[in-house]
Amino acid sequence: MNCNGSNEDNTGWDFIVEYPHEYDDVVLADKSPATKEFKIQIKATDLKKRKLPISLSNLMRLCNTPLPCFILFLEYNKKSEPESVFLVHISKDIIFNVLKSARENSLNKERKNFNKKP
Repeated sequence: MNCNGSNEDNTGWDFIVEYPHEYDDVVLADKSPATKEFKIQIKATDLKKRKLPISLSNLMRLCNTPLPCFILFLEYNKKSEPESVFLVHISKDIIFNVLKSARENSLNKERKNFNKKP
C-alpha cells in the first residue's frame, strides 16, 4: 500500500492510503477499475479516555467524501509505545449522527462554529 500524508492538518484526514493498482491481462488497461483507497485520521492521547474530541468540521469532511474513512485512536498512557489502539470505521451510523448534529447546530439560534464543536 502507498500512504500519502496531508500537508495541512485542517482537512479532516491525516493520510490517504492507496492499494497497489492491478492491471488484469484480459481487461484493457484503459478499462481497468480505479485504484482502491481510503482516508484515515489519527488521534493520539496520553490518557485512557476512549474518547477524543474531533471538530464537527473534520467529521463532516470524513462523512461527505465518497471514500471509505477511518479514525485511528492511539492511547499511550504515559508510555513511549501505544498501550491501546482502536480503528473506527466512519459507518452509516456515525455519518447519520454527524449530519444530525450538524443540522441541529445549524438550526440552533446560539449555533457554534463547526471548527470548535466536538
